[in-house]
Amino acid sequence: MLWIQHPPVLMISQMKHTHCEETCLLWISSKIKIENCIIDFKFDLVEFISKLLNIPTLEEVTQKDSKSYYLEYGLSISNTEFKKYVSFSLISYKQPIFLSDVLFEDRVAFIGSHFNYNENGLNLSHCIFKKKCNFEVCRFETKVEFDLLQFENELKFEECSFLHETTLSALFPKNNAAKLLISNVIIDDLLSIGLSFNVNKFLFENLRLSKSGILKIGPINVDYEINHNPFEMKEISKLKSGQLRFSYSLIEGIISLNQVYLNQIDFEDCIVTGNIIENELNYKSLARKEAAILLKNAALKSGDTYIYNKHKSEEFDFLLKELTASWLHQTADKLSGISKKEKINSKLKRIYSSIQFFCIYTFSAFLSKDRFLLWLNKYSNNFGLSWFRGVVFTMTTAMIFYWLINYTGATRQMFIVNWRFDNFGEVWEGYLRILNILSFGNDLENFSLNAWGKTLLLLSRIFIGYGIYQTISAFRKYSNK
Repeated sequence: MLWIQHPPVLMISQMKHTHCEETCLLWISSKIKIENCIIDFKFDLVEFISKLLNIPTLEEVTQKDSKSYYLEYGLSISNTEFKKYVSFSLISYKQPIFLSDVLFEDRVAFIGSHFNYNENGLNLSHCIFKKKCNFEVCRFETKVEFDLLQFENELKFEECSFLHETTLSALFPKNNAAKLLISNVIIDDLLSIGLSFNVNKFLFENLRLSKSGILKIGPINVDYEINHNPFEMKEISKLKSGQLRFSYSLIEGIISLNQVYLNQIDFEDCIVTGNIIENELNYKSLARKEAAILLKNAALKSGDTYIYNKHKSEEFDFLLKELTASWLHQTADKLSGISKKEKINSKLKRIYSSIQFFCIYTFSAFLSKDRFLLWLNKYSNNFGLSWFRGVVFTMTTAMIFYWLINYTGATRQMFIVNWRFDNFGEVWEGYLRILNILSFGNDLENFSLNAWGKTLLLLSRIFIGYGIYQTISAFRKYSNK
């Protein structure tokens, strides 16, 4: 074992100018161990072993257009601080690698690395990364564990292959730069990502999840109270923050989303022949209709009627917005000649977030059959999800028609509104008669209705009956869960 140790701290930056390796480094067995050090120079593992220590532990191999090295010895680094750039690149590790309680002040790179030890080949625990950490063109053919790592910037896996079980539990401080990027990656085994919070973005681009692959995500964005030791945590709340985005991905295996709290979820141009299983998936919004359709179809495969209805409602909601937005675009172009899509979209975003958009929904709904049906479904029971909205829709519809019949359809007014409510009982009785759709005659015995009043009464029973049906159908969302 090659042991670098000098209590309390060994400043390795001095090794370029002294021969402390002759006095402080001991060759004991087949492991390189670095402990209790501050390394204040650019650290490249290949250069460190082959040149600085002058120990023949690396075998150089030419592969295509680049060179790589076989490391026949294990590596253990603990309680060490790296002040500058660190590279563990272009090495095929034949023995396990352990990094524990290491602070990286600058960027860290694993480029062209190959981990193929039979057991636990790569273990990183309780390490802090102040800047970017990149794994590029790496092959993980052994069990990999990333245990309670803290990233203050970007963690990226690009053009990597996960061929064995991999576990990643990471902490991200509240920082807009905190991001997990997985791009052009192949997953053939279990990749588990959890205990992550305050992440700005989870990005999966050009992912290929094979039939034997499982991607488990969660718990995500559970906020913790962090003590003096950043790894001593106490759960205090759950946050809906950050974005989870899959784009241009082929999902033949299983994605499991468990205890995930996010601001937004997005699926763009993804092909799902496997399945997406969700359990306690919480988010503020979906980014596009395609995401709602994918999650809806996945829930249908799993047989979860409640989740299916939820995503079906989101799909119809997107459809209603698209139809309304299309009408607004056309109208705006005709009226003012506005042709800049970005300008209209920015206006629509402000309209969507305000209560005024309800008026736009309603007005545009009566100009198209499709928009009208979607409008009715949204506001009568939220596409089958809200029985309470069905009750409100039914009673509001009855009240509106009651008011219209009283003031426009009766030869003599049925009630007169005053501040004393002297005739409240009589008014309420007439309102209940309007709600009674089972009476096919004129149930307002003491009042004579004109032709318009009878037409309104017929229309009221159609819409009230529709509201009652929507209320009942909303209860069915629980029937097959």
